[in-house]
Amino acid sequence: MSRHSYHPSDADLRPTFDAALTRACAGQGIRTCTGLNAATDHALAAVSAAAPDPPEALVAAARAAFAQQLAGTGSDDELPRFMRQNDRG
Repeated sequence: MSRHSYHPSDADLRPTFDAALTRACAGQGIRTCTGLNAATDHALAAVSAAAPDPPEALVAAARAAFAQQLAGTGSDDELPRFMRQNDRG
């Protein structure tokens, strides 16, 4: 039995994030298993909680978290090691 691990590319993640941010701004909640890391998901959840008119600071924080994910500097430290996207060890 082989185990495949799919790691979406930056090009795959950008439209995923844009759609997630649009949903969050409308208060529609956050979907799981999208390829976005925990830090980005948490930031999107904060946006969603403040909908329908989230402060620009929360939207900017979500964009910053996503930028960190793309740069490989986003933090999944609060997750168990096997769940961390940037930890291949």
